[in-house]
Amino acid sequence: MRIAAGAVAAAVLLAVVAFLLLLFDKPLVRRIARDRLVKMTGPAARFDRLDYSIFPLRVSVEGLVAGREDAFQKIEVSAARLDATGNVWKLVRGIKPAFDSVAAEGLVLRLEQKAASEEPFSVEALLLEAADALAWAGRVSLKSSRLTFDFLPSVIDIDRLDLALTPAERGALVGYTIGGAAISVRGKDGGFAFSTGLDSSGRLGLVTPFLVDAEFALGAPRMRTGAAEDAVAALDLALIGRFERFSGELTVSRLSATVPGLLTLDATGSGIAGRHIFIEAKAAAHFEDLAAAAALLRPRLPAAFRDSKLSGRAGVSGTYILQQSSPGSNAGLEATITLDDVAVEHRLGNRTFSLRAGGRVDVSGLPADPRVAVDLRASLGPLAFPGASIAGADVRLAASGTRSAADVASLDAVVSRLSVSPAEGKALSFDRATVTAAGRVDLGSLAVSRASLVARLPGLAPLRLAGRYGFGPGAAADLRFESRGLDIAAVRGLAAPFLPAGLAGWDLAGTAELSLAARRPPGRRAGWTAAGSFAFAGVRFNDPAFTVAGEGLDPVVTFESSPAAGSPVLSVTGGLSLRKGESLWKSVYVSWERHPLALSFSGRYDPRAGAVDGLAARFDLAAIGTVDLAGSARTSPSLSFDGSAEARLGLGPLYSLYAQTGVAEEARLKLEGALGASLRLRKDGPALTAGGRVTVEEVHIENPASKSLFLGLSADIPVSYASAPAASDGSLPDRGFLRLGEFQSPALTLRSIDIPLRSGLNALGLEPFGVDLYGGRLELGRTTFRLDPATGSFRGLGSLALRDLDIARLPVASPQFRLTGKFRAEFPVLDIAADRVGVSGRGEADVFGGRIVLRDFAVTRPFTAGRTISLNIDLVDLDLKRLTDEVPFGEVTGIVRGEVRDLVISYMQPERFTFRLESVPRKGVAQTFSLKAVDNLTVLSSGQQASSGSGGFWMRFIRGFRYEKLGILSTLRNDTFTLNGTIREGGVEYLVKKPALFGISVVNREPDKVISFKEMTSRLKRVGQSEK
Repeated sequence: MRIAAGAVAAAVLLAVVAFLLLLFDKPLVRRIARDRLVKMTGPAARFDRLDYSIFPLRVSVEGLVAGREDAFQKIEVSAARLDATGNVWKLVRGIKPAFDSVAAEGLVLRLEQKAASEEPFSVEALLLEAADALAWAGRVSLKSSRLTFDFLPSVIDIDRLDLALTPAERGALVGYTIGGAAISVRGKDGGFAFSTGLDSSGRLGLVTPFLVDAEFALGAPRMRTGAAEDAVAALDLALIGRFERFSGELTVSRLSATVPGLLTLDATGSGIAGRHIFIEAKAAAHFEDLAAAAALLRPRLPAAFRDSKLSGRAGVSGTYILQQSSPGSNAGLEATITLDDVAVEHRLGNRTFSLRAGGRVDVSGLPADPRVAVDLRASLGPLAFPGASIAGADVRLAASGTRSAADVASLDAVVSRLSVSPAEGKALSFDRATVTAAGRVDLGSLAVSRASLVARLPGLAPLRLAGRYGFGPGAAADLRFESRGLDIAAVRGLAAPFLPAGLAGWDLAGTAELSLAARRPPGRRAGWTAAGSFAFAGVRFNDPAFTVAGEGLDPVVTFESSPAAGSPVLSVTGGLSLRKGESLWKSVYVSWERHPLALSFSGRYDPRAGAVDGLAARFDLAAIGTVDLAGSARTSPSLSFDGSAEARLGLGPLYSLYAQTGVAEEARLKLEGALGASLRLRKDGPALTAGGRVTVEEVHIENPASKSLFLGLSADIPVSYASAPAASDGSLPDRGFLRLGEFQSPALTLRSIDIPLRSGLNALGLEPFGVDLYGGRLELGRTTFRLDPATGSFRGLGSLALRDLDIARLPVASPQFRLTGKFRAEFPVLDIAADRVGVSGRGEADVFGGRIVLRDFAVTRPFTAGRTISLNIDLVDLDLKRLTDEVPFGEVTGIVRGEVRDLVISYMQPERFTFRLESVPRKGVAQTFSLKAVDNLTVLSSGQQASSGSGGFWMRFIRGFRYEKLGILSTLRNDTFTLNGTIREGGVEYLVKKPALFGISVVNREPDKVISFKEMTSRLKRVGQSEK
C-alpha cells in the first residue's frame, strides 16, 4: 500500500512540474523535476525520459530509478514506466482525486534492513499517510512488479505482482485486486521456507473504523521447517472485519479458510476492549479427509507414528464469550468435537492396532473448569498381547465430567473371540464377552465411587463388581464382587485345559453363588479386610468309573480376614457347612443329611514371612465325632509346620459310611466302640516327624457272614515316625497294649487275650505272648516291625511256634474227610514285609501213621487279594490203608513216601507243583488195590473207568489185588496238567505194577497226554463214583 502511495506521490510531482510547462520550456521542467525527485528520494534518483501533456493531463516517465539509505535501511526503487492521467485544474486547486489513474509497469522495489531501529513504529500513521497519498488517484495499478524485503532474520520476495487499487472516500477505503503473484519467504538460517502463489481481491479501510473485506487464494502453498516440508494444492482465505480504534470495538463477521478436500474453517467474532472487555467468538472447522491431514503432518510426527494410518472425517465447533469488568470477569465456552468414521491403524512392535471411532465430545462452561460430555463409539480390530488376544471389540462410552470429577453413565464393550493364556499351551476362549460399567471418578483424590461393572461370558451367569476405590495413599476402598446362578459345568468346561489329565473324564454339574467383599478404611497404615461366601447347590460329580461321586450337595464356604493394627499380619476365620446330598468314595458312602459336616478354622497369616500361626480347625461330623487341628506353618525358606491333631470318633457311625452294597441288613458287619488319636506332626525342611497315640475302646465286632464275634477289644498304640531319623539304638521305650475280651466263632473261642506293645522310632513291637489253640498252643515270640522312611517299606522280624494242635479240631475237618493227629511247627525266624512273608523252620503233622512235613513256606504279596503261597511238602511213610479209609477213593494198602515240590497257590487254587508218590515195601504190610481204587486211578489217568459190564458182578467178591510197586508223577504248569507213572518196563509206563504171578497193573496208556487243570478237577469229582 505504501508503494502504491509512493507511485501516486511521484505522479503528483510530475504533474505539478508538467503544469510549469505553461511558463517554462521542457528542459527546465526536466531539471526541476529531477531536482525535486532527488530531494524526495535521494541523490540516486533519476529518470531516462519524461513526457507529458496538460490538456488532458498526462504524464509518462520511463527508466525511473530512486533510492535512499540511512543507518537502519536501504531502499532501491526502479520502474520501467510510470503513467498518470488526470485533470490539471483539480490538481492546481487541490481537489482529490486529481488523477484518474496512476500505472507503474516493471516496478522493482528492494528494501534491505541494516539494523533494528529503536524508533517506535506507528501503523496508524503509516495507514494515514498511505490513505492521503492514494486519495489523489482514482485508480492505481502495478504490473509485472517485483518486491524484495531483506529483513534481518528473513527475506520476502514477491514476484509477478499485478496490483490494482481503487481508492474511495478520499483514500480512506481502497478496493484492490492482486493477480498471479508468486511469494516466497526464507529464513536466513536455512530453517524455514515458504512459497505460494497469490490471487486476492477486496476492500481495505485505512482509517478508523479500519475495515477488511478480502479473499485470498493461495496456489500450491509449501512450507519447510527444518527437514520437514508441508504442501497443499491450494488454500483459500476470506476475512471480513471492522475495528473502531476509539471505542476499541472489533467485529469479524467472516473468517474462513479452505484447503480443498482437506479442511474448511469458518469463524466469526466480536469484541470491545476498553474499561470493560467483551469478547465473543464462534468457529467451526471440518476435516474432510483425515488421511490427507495425516499425510501432511507425517514428517512432523514422532518416528513411531509416521507409518500409522488415519482416515475418516472430524469436526470442531465452538463459541467463546468473555466479559471482564472491575472487579471480576465471566467467561463461557461451548464446543463440540465430532468424529465421523475415524479409523486409526498403528503398529506396536510386531502387532498392528486398528481402531474405528465415531461420536462427539461436548465442552461447556468456564474455560478454567469446563464440563465435558462424551458420547463415543469405537471398534477395535484384532489385538494380541502376551497372554491374551481378541479378534475385535465394539465399545460405547457415554460420560461427562469436569476437572474435578467424571461421571461414566455407561461403558459398554462387546469383545469377540477373547482368548486368555495364563500358561504355555493352555488358554481360556470365549466367542463373545460383554462388559458394562458405570460410576464416578474423583480426579482430585483419584477415587472411583458408585462403580458398577458387569461382565457376561457365554454360558455363565453375570459377574458383578461394585463399590468404591481410592488410588491415592491412604485412600478408602469398599468393593463387592458377586455372581449368582453360576453354572459349575460351564466353569469346568472353561477350565478344562488346566485340569489334570486324570480329571478329564469326570462329570461335574451344579450351581454356585459367589459373594466377596473387601474394605480398606482411610489412613496410610490401614489394611484390607475381606469377607466372602461360596454357596453351592445341587452339586453333582463322578469319575468315569463312578467309584467317586456326589449328588445333591450344597456346601457353603465362608471366610473373613482382617489385619492387625499397624501390621500386615492377617487374622483369618472361616468355615464349611455341608448338610444335604450324598457322596461316594469307592466303598465309603456318606449321607450328609444324616451326618452333616461343620468345619471351622481360624489363624493368623504373615505375608512377609509366609507364615501361619495360631491355626485352629475343627471337623465336626454329627453322630460320628470330631477332629481338632492346631499348630503353625511357614513357607520360607522351605515348607515347615508344627501341628497337633486330636480325634474322637464313634466306630459304629464311622463304619456305617462303608457301603456294603448287595449285603442284606441282617448280614452286614456290625461295629461298635470309640476311636481316639492324639498326634503331633512336625516338618522342618525335608524332615517330617510324627508322634502320639492311637486308641480304641470297648470295640465290639460282629460278622454275621462268618458268625464271628469280637468282644471287648481295646488298644493303646504308641506311634513314633521320622522321615530322616538320626542314629538310633533301636530301642522301643514306649509301651502300649492290645486286648481282646473274647473271640467267638463256630470253630474257635478265645478269651482274655492281652498283647503288650512296645514302640520306638519308626518301629512297633509285639511282646511275646501265647494263646491256647485247638488243644495245643500258639506262641508268638518278640516281633518287631520297622519302617524304612526312605523307601516307604517295612519289615517285621519275629518267631512263631505251634505246639501240638489237635488236627481233628481244626476247621479243615469234614464228615467225609476225617483227620486225626497232632500238628506242630517251629519257625524261629518269621520275616514279614509288604511284598513277602518268609519263615525258616518246619511244620509237621502226624497223620495216617506217618508224617507230613511242611517247609520253605513263603507268601508273596501277602496283603493283596492276589497273594501267592509257596512251600514244599514231604510225605513220610503214610499208611495207605488209613488214608483210603478216610478218603472215598477205594481201599489201598501199603506204605508210601512222596513229595510236593515247588507248590504255588494263588487265589486259593494251585498254580504250579510237582508231585511224586512211590510205594515203600514194608515187612508185614500188604500191598493191595481194590477194584474201586483201580477204577478211580484209571479215571484220574485216562478219564475212563477200568471195570464195566457183567464182569463187575464177580469182582464184587474180590477184596483186593496185589501190586508190586506204585509210582506216580504229576505236574502242573501254566494250567497244563500231566499224570505219569514212574515204572517203565518193555516200553510200557505203569502207575501200578503187579507181582510176577497174581495181581493187577494200572497202565498209563497215554503217557504223553496233557490236560487242563480244569479237566483234572472234573476227574477228581468223579473219583469214588465207580462201583465197588
